[in-house]
This record gives sequence, structure tokens and C-alpha cells, in this order.
Amino acid sequence: MNVDPFWLNDRIVPSDANDPREVRKLGRALADLGEDTGDHSRPAVTEAVRRFQDSRGLKVDGEAQVNGPTAQRIAAEHHERQTADRPPAQNRILGEQHAVPVRDTVGASGRNRPEDRQSVMQALAIGNYLSRYAALHPASFQPGADDPELERALARFRSKQGIRENGPLAPGSLTLRLLNQITAPRRALP
Repeated sequence: MNVDPFWLNDRIVPSDANDPREVRKLGRALADLGEDTGDHSRPAVTEAVRRFQDSRGLKVDGEAQVNGPTAQRIAAEHHERQTADRPPAQNRILGEQHAVPVRDTVGASGRNRPEDRQSVMQALAIGNYLSRYAALHPASFQPGADDPELERALARFRSKQGIRENGPLAPGSLTLRLLNQITAPRRALP
């Protein structure tokens, strides 16, 4: 199975004269992800973009910027859907899905259990949102206390991913689900 990657060559914004080919390409990608794009006209695609953004916790503006959060999320889901049915031999380089083990809230005003905090810090370090040294050698830490460095790293991660969640990271949150994606173990091919 060939993978046909999705990317935009031009931004799609509601108030602009958009390239019709780019609008159709975005419409087809959204339709592949289950969004109704009707006739792939700019108004229909813009409305589908808004629904997609809203359902994924992204900023809802109907825009898809080149390499912006919406386009990146569409590309990631499009790629995931195309590679989901591949046999394990072809998925070796991607590795298996790995869950960041968090049982309670982490971050500002969270419970901040040391093992949960450590798991989140290591995941943020894997994604280069936090220094590896900080993740591997945490300063003395009292459960329940806030950690400004961890807060800044969570804020950077959420901002870069276009996540609108605030406050502590909670089990089952969108932030944690996206952290799980960046921590999938990587294995070398035999």
C-alpha cells in the first residue's frame, strides 16, 4: 500500500481568494477523515474545517495554514488512517503505541504524584519540550507542589499542538493522548 501524504502548498482562509486545487485537496483529506465537505467548495470546506477543529480541541477559525496546527493534525490523522492496516513488518520503525502512565492530575493545582510527574516529564523530554536532564534528574519535589519548569513545558507543548486545554494534565485528556503519540517506542529495523 502506498502512502499518499497530505500537505498544503497554500493557506486556506475563509476571507481569501484560495487556490481551488488546494481547497479540493483539503476537502478530500477532510472527507477521508469523515467530515462532510459537500461539493468541496470553499464555504463547504471552511465549515468542515471548523467542525474538525472543534472536534479536536483546536482553535476554531476555519483556517488551515501551511504547516499550522490544523494542517498538521489533518496530516497526522490522514497518515495514521493510511498506515493503520499495514502488516506489523512494515510498522517496525514506528513501534507500538505506548501510553504515558498517569493516574492523577499533573501540573498547576494538580495532585502531582511523583510517578505521574516523572512520566509526564519524560514524555515532554522525548518531544524536546523539556530538557532531558530535568526529566531524568528532577529537583527535590513535594507531592502536590507546583513545578514552574513542568508548567512551561506543558504550555509549550499545548501551544505547539494547538490544544485549548488549560490547567493540570488529566488522565484521558487530549494533551495526554497527544503525548502518548510522541512517546511511542522507536525500534531499529533488524
